[in-house]
Amino acid sequence: LRELQTKLLEYRRENNIFEVGDKVVFNSYELDAGIREIQDYHNGCIGAVFRHATDDEIKVGHRI
Repeated sequence: LRELQTKLLEYRRENNIFEVGDKVVFNSYELDAGIREIQDYHNGCIGAVFRHATDDEIKVGHRI
């Protein structure tokens, strides 16, 4: 199950797909660099504001 979850996350990262619970950071370096978690579904515009946080960013708790 863990391997499947990892593969699904990789797919979402590669295809700019976001689901509730995914860890993200702001695209803009002018905004807060902290890690956020998707709380609810949005109208498809989230990819313009956020990108998926990398595993390294999740470990340190902020955008790298």
